[in-house]
Amino acid sequence: MNTTQENAVRFNLESARDKAQYKADQMRLMLLELVVLWEQGKITCAHSKGAAVVKSKFETARQFLRDW
Repeated sequence: MNTTQENAVRFNLESARDKAQYKADQMRLMLLELVVLWEQGKITCAHSKGAAVVKSKFETARQFLRDW
């Protein structure tokens, strides 16, 4: 592989990494927004069985964000 090809591969890898980081940051921000809305009581679940599942998921998300 010549230098030009190596540079193209490196550029593509860096571009893919940057896109993946951007998407991960976007997901983290959306998750943070959902956790904040949950904490403010703006997101609820009408069914008690469903509420337990949703609460568990949000507790997991909250812990994930703390560990981030």
